[in-house]
Amino acid sequence: MTAHPDPYSFVSTPPVLTKSDVFMRPNVTERFWGYEISPSEQVIDIAVLLRAMCGFTAVTTFIVAIGVWVMPMMAFSASAVTAKVMVSILLMCLAFVLARIAARGTRVRVQIDTAAGELREVVDGMFGADVVLAHYGFDSVEKIDVIPSRTNSTCGQVQILIKGVGVLPAGEGALVLLGALRSRLATDCGLDIASNAREAVWGGPIAA
Repeated sequence: MTAHPDPYSFVSTPPVLTKSDVFMRPNVTERFWGYEISPSEQVIDIAVLLRAMCGFTAVTTFIVAIGVWVMPMMAFSASAVTAKVMVSILLMCLAFVLARIAARGTRVRVQIDTAAGELREVVDGMFGADVVLAHYGFDSVEKIDVIPSRTNSTCGQVQILIKGVGVLPAGEGALVLLGALRSRLATDCGLDIASNAREAVWGGPIAA
């Protein structure tokens, strides 16, 4: 008898997801114009500390601007009132500028706008508005790779190489889950995805 080949030898075994891998999914949010990739966690860095400092200074400046009018009016002389108005206006303006800086987010999100054909780096602005830091066309994307983490062998990051700019991080998570995101990004950007399928061998007793 002729032994039939094992069909499982022709397919790759899919990776098995563990409970920890499910919790390390990349943060992808669907939008009507495409989708958005957010960082997995908030990193406490210098930008976050400066943002907190600006918020504290804005509150302090606002209190001082109001406290100016609690001080004695120096017999309500015209010069005293004018000086207090000028100081109060300047402090209010400074508090407003500091509040805008404090309200601006530090977590950079990557938006993939398939309708406009571009990538955008955005952060949170005041009142929930997005502040666009940079935008790139799909034709400026050279390569999209999944880079393993140096500290955790099961985690990695999707990195987009932009012509003339450098590497743009776009999502972190378990390596077994980043392949689908990398493939989706490559397809949307018009890049060729290398296939891992084996080449068929047409031979044997039934070959013509």
